[in-house]
Amino acid sequence: MSLSALKGNVVLIDFWATWCYPCKLELPLYQQVHEKYKDWDVICLAISVDGLMSQGEVAPFIKENNYTFPVLFDVGGQASQDAYKVHGIPTLFVIDKTGKIQYMHVGYNKNLVGLLSMQIEQLVGW
Repeated sequence: MSLSALKGNVVLIDFWATWCYPCKLELPLYQQVHEKYKDWDVICLAISVDGLMSQGEVAPFIKENNYTFPVLFDVGGQASQDAYKVHGIPTLFVIDKTGKIQYMHVGYNKNLVGLLSMQIEQLVGW
């Protein structure tokens, strides 16, 4: 998947892993954002940085928690390290309709839904 193919949408990209406790706290909030904006020009993607050893745990984890956002894999860490300079997880990017990163959030934030709602609505022009 390429970010350029998603231009015209606000794109959220969340880097996470099944073994990351703060990620597990954040993902239900991310699901709330996904549900709230799924009918808007907003795409919520989750990129698992689980290594090859734990990649098989991702699909059952997603299914068990009823997450409906798309999940991609960055098994070797190349996309996150090279393109996004992710050095810790969870790391979440908010990208505007032109493909520019507007916001970056590192770590768990219990107010994530409100914060992202404000940023998304600003970027879509509400």
